[in-house]
Amino acid sequence: MYNLILSGIRSSYAENHLGDFFYSTALAHKPKLTVELGSFMGYSSLHIAAALRDNKDTESEFHLIDLWDKYPYRHCSMETIVQNFKKNELLSLPHCKCSFINEDVFEADSNYLSSTIDLLHIDISNDGQSLQHCLNRWHEKLNTGGILLFEGGSEERDRIDWMIEYGKKSIRSFTESAWFRDHYEAVTIQPFPSLTFARKIK
Repeated sequence: MYNLILSGIRSSYAENHLGDFFYSTALAHKPKLTVELGSFMGYSSLHIAAALRDNKDTESEFHLIDLWDKYPYRHCSMETIVQNFKKNELLSLPHCKCSFINEDVFEADSNYLSSTIDLLHIDISNDGQSLQHCLNRWHEKLNTGGILLFEGGSEERDRIDWMIEYGKKSIRSFTESAWFRDHYEAVTIQPFPSLTFARKIK
């Protein structure tokens, strides 16, 4: 098993051990290019990187894109996540290059060609509108048959305080939209904060 050092790493995913799902997904699908939009301290990133490490027969790249300490809400420095990778011996893998990219996710898509990403994870204070806006830019970068993961999708997640207080569009309204259903086959893993697993069909 991956035996990660996770002490001090904050994540809403941690309470219900959703890291196991990230690890298993990356291990099974053997992505050559993984992109994570919103990495924070690295909880999901470390589980993905551990799987890429264990996929010894696959040359891969892992791009982590975040504003880190430039993000106005909950954030950390890039140095924090780099150190978390370092203490888990995931910073310099022989067959997987990890790149930490300090850039706005709504601009970074211009650095990628169409149909080049095999696994895409989005965790950017998700709501229905931000996910649609994000995928308007990143959908074409994901391979047909590629895997999309994003935080949220359950009724409980749509009812958290800041979603209600700021009148955010529900994530379920996005996953139930004609556009999403036309382009993805999806299921939502329910334990809070929930995680939606989708496969691009076109």
